[in-house]
Amino acid sequence: MDLVRHVRRGAAALTLCAVIGIAAGGCQEQGVTMSEQESPKPTLPTRTKPSGPPSTPTDTFKKVRVVGTVVAAGTGGCVDVEDANGVLWSLTGPGTEDLTEGEQVSATGQALPESGECAGAAVRVQKLTRQD
Repeated sequence: MDLVRHVRRGAAALTLCAVIGIAAGGCQEQGVTMSEQESPKPTLPTRTKPSGPPSTPTDTFKKVRVVGTVVAAGTGGCVDVEDANGVLWSLTGPGTEDLTEGEQVSATGQALPESGECAGAAVRVQKLTRQD
């Protein structure tokens, strides 16, 4: 009877070893055991120290085109332009300092995240055209 019990125990251990042996990391003669090996520790990416400031802008603010009428010039360094939809835009940058109220303009530039002291949505002008 002991022999039968011993054979059954051995067969059960071998079956269990075959089923989970790979995941468990190994089997020993006395039975199934987990491997003593440690699992690899995850490594986190490291950031390198920047070599200096970027040479070109890294912000990805949207480019916009504003076409409208100058409604206020020279207020807080901004020129306010109202478009056909009634939206107020505040233009800053080269060429805006010479604009006067009532002029029709077309400006292409980069939308800015904040308008500062300007009344409308701020746009840094890159190209400005006076309309006739």
